[in-house]
Amino acid sequence: MISLPSRVTGAAAPLALGLMVEHIGSSALWISALVSLSAFFALLLLRNEQATSTPLKVGEQNS
Repeated sequence: MISLPSRVTGAAAPLALGLMVEHIGSSALWISALVSLSAFFALLLLRNEQATSTPLKVGEQNS
């Protein structure tokens, strides 16, 4: 269930692009490139929080 959205969008993407090319023409490829670039830059903006605590050693417990 966790991977379902990824699988659905992966399966629908070629169909959506084909329909866009059929209705809009070659400018659909520019739209697709713009969407891909914006998604790339959005992923670059995501940052993981830096871990401020020290990792636990084997046999230690959380306090």
